[in-house]
Amino acid sequence: MRGRFDHFGELNFLALVDCKKFEEMSKQFDEIKLESLFKYSKYFDFVRLKADLVGLYSSHMLRDKSPGQLLSFLSQHNLIQTVPEVTKLLQLVLTIPATTSSAEWTFSALKRIKTHTRNRTDQGRLSSLPLISIEKERLLKLQAKREQFYNDVTDTFVQKDRRMDFIYK
Repeated sequence: MRGRFDHFGELNFLALVDCKKFEEMSKQFDEIKLESLFKYSKYFDFVRLKADLVGLYSSHMLRDKSPGQLLSFLSQHNLIQTVPEVTKLLQLVLTIPATTSSAEWTFSALKRIKTHTRNRTDQGRLSSLPLISIEKERLLKLQAKREQFYNDVTDTFVQKDRRMDFIYK
């Protein structure tokens, strides 16, 4: 347990973009949370970041937004150039995974496919099959938009040069 959570303090900066704390942070800026970003000091101008965050905290319009919604808002309103340091912070926060489950799902999907197909597939196909398994939500959305989606994919697959013949009954 200690090994897993020893470095948890290095993630204190995540609270800098917690919308539930914007009102509290607008009254009293938490320097300790900002200092936890020093690991990434070569990427940030801390004076400008603090100024950008103070401006962000004072905006009542942004108080109920998640980091993803904040970044989308800044992008939609062409404010990314206005608050570049906050933009970098939001991008950093959004790229840190909350759990390792997405990576575990990826390896699990690859294991299932590799076990099922054994060594009968080439590298291109082996890398495509896990991608389809991992991105199944996206595939379901595509299917909902186009009823012919699966038929189009099947037709494309059948047209590829294979050693076996596909016969429809």
